Amino acid sequence: MKAYYETTNGIELIKTRISVLRELLLKNYEVKKQTALSGDLSENVEYQEAKTLEINYNNELTSITQYLNSVTTVPKLPTYDKIVIGSFFKFIEGDSTICRTYSIVGKFETDPEKGLLNYESPTAKLFLNKTVGDLGEIKYRNGQVVKYTILEIGYYKDIQNQ
Repeated sequence: MKAYYETTNGIELIKTRISVLRELLLKNYEVKKQTALSGDLSENVEYQEAKTLEINYNNELTSITQYLNSVTTVPKLPTYDKIVIGSFFKFIEGDSTICRTYSIVGKFETDPEKGLLNYESPTAKLFLNKTVGDLGEIKYRNGQVVKYTILEIGYYKDIQNQ
């Protein structure tokens, strides 16, 4: 069985989504109940839409709940000697002054535009287990190869406070 990992923040996001889905199901139940009073259900568009939403909400709720039950929570570590799930890292590209910051997180927190990389992504895999001072290369889709140096590693939530 495949192992899944989430940070404590990722777990909270999952729990919030489960709560939202439960609320949506309750509201949808009321809509379905009200539209059912309108007569022939086979021709009642609102009832059919509510029924479809119910199926979608239940499917997502089941999927997320199963995921939550199988996920391992990644704790905050006392120190970060290497890049792992739940850490942020800063690196400089080549000889330039361009400094980038990324964090390695689980799938529920992933947002590449905000520098939050899924630990299973090819980019995250390039950096996992690297330490401060390590050198490496990033090969972009356009064929460009950029050398980098790791400058700093820490707990990913701490970067938001800087």
